[in-house]
Amino acid sequence: SYQQVIFLEEAYYYGGISQLMGDALLERGFTGKYRRIAPKAYLPQASMESQMEQMHLSEHAIFQDMQQVFQEKKDVRHAEA
Repeated sequence: SYQQVIFLEEAYYYGGISQLMGDALLERGFTGKYRRIAPKAYLPQASMESQMEQMHLSEHAIFQDMQQVFQEKKDVRHAEA
């Protein structure tokens, strides 16, 4: 019944659990949107904080992504009205 699902994964984007779960949603008839946030490139050695920021998985990055999702949803509602 959800219209939007967001997967946050620290493992590699391609072939990760978020891809498997997204595929499972579609196979079961999911008609909403889903977004996967996970690294698409090799991350060089760095602090955990730096790597989480690069992967868009830091607290700040997740907050910004969620704001964008809610703004997009708000924009769609206004366009439909």
